[in-house]
Amino acid sequence: GVLQISGLDGNAVERALTLNPASLLALGNLATLRRWQGDHAAALELIERGLALDPLNADNAMALGFCYFALRRHAEAEPLIERAMTLAPDRPELAMYMAWLYLSWRGSRKEAIEVLQNAVQRMGFERAFAAGFLGSLHWGSRILGADPWYRSMLERVALGPPDVDS
Repeated sequence: GVLQISGLDGNAVERALTLNPASLLALGNLATLRRWQGDHAAALELIERGLALDPLNADNAMALGFCYFALRRHAEAEPLIERAMTLAPDRPELAMYMAWLYLSWRGSRKEAIEVLQNAVQRMGFERAFAAGFLGSLHWGSRILGADPWYRSMLERVALGPPDVDS
């Protein structure tokens, strides 16, 4: 059948890609649909095409790195996530993905903490840690909570007023 996720119709996206094979939007949307279907190999091919068309696109570099990560091709994922971080150094979620890679691939809390520390130094506590990491790395807080630096970051997080999403 037709896959519809968040208003995206898989058949419509495929038709758009047929009409314009160089459409980064269609390639990205179809790759996302394929990833959500669990077909990381198909997503990988689509994202590789998109990255070849736009090599300075941080989203494509990250998506390709994430596909490699999902396929447990960690050594191939690492330089792509690094590339995305270089292209978009102000995006905390990219540092979070790198930390996640180091935790799950190498089991290295030390490397994960170093990535997060560099991001906090570059972006500041509020943007990098409070806004970025906790929203995406909540599970990692259990693993990283033993680290004194990470624990100190957790202690700095304050809840906002009751009517504000914190």
